[in-house]
Amino acid sequence: MRATEHGLSQDDYLGIGTGTTTTDPLVSTLFPGYDYPAQARLWHIGYLFYKAKKEDAMCGGDTTPIYLPLDGGVPVYLPHWVMADVEKLGDQFDFYLRETINRRFTAESDKQLKESMETLAQVMTFTSKKIAELKESLLISF
Repeated sequence: MRATEHGLSQDDYLGIGTGTTTTDPLVSTLFPGYDYPAQARLWHIGYLFYKAKKEDAMCGGDTTPIYLPLDGGVPVYLPHWVMADVEKLGDQFDFYLRETINRRFTAESDKQLKESMETLAQVMTFTSKKIAELKESLLISF
């Protein structure tokens, strides 16, 4: 970790607990960098908690995130029921990741890849309404 006047630098990731054996590799693979707004970061956290709870028998219960701004601003508490709704979408995000990789590796031409990804994009829109509702919940918290 790099120290700053606030104790942590902007590029720090700090995982705590047994779930880090699951989440640490995912952070560097799926969410590199920190140039994301807080609401997007909460989607990342929700997915990571979903994966930890799915893969680690010692993980479970409610997720109650508290956003701690690096600029020393006021911490923001997010209700556990909001994060529970975000975590419920984890299996759909697993499906999207799996299908994206599968379609990339099995496409025999650029045209086939494009058509396949357009079909997957249509499938992804089925969750758009739920995501929009959850984004609204997250925005209210900030």
